[in-house]
Amino acid sequence: GVVSYDRWCRTCMVWRPARAHHCRKCNRCFDRFNHHCNVLGTCIARDNHRFFILFFIFGALMCAVSGGAAAARAAMIFA
Repeated sequence: GVVSYDRWCRTCMVWRPARAHHCRKCNRCFDRFNHHCNVLGTCIARDNHRFFILFFIFGALMCAVSGGAAAARAAMIFA
């Protein structure tokens, strides 16, 4: 595909491609910018979407394992 550089970022002084945005917190432009994540302390953009998704998947797995272990221990104590 053809990349169209149609917008100028006055802060970074570069031409931004379509779907690129400037983050005020990181003070730089990101391609396919999604949002700034305060938990991870970085912007979620093109290069780290898969890591962001994996972060939530592994977090959910850890909650499930911890909850299962706590339920098993509670069952042993109160049985």
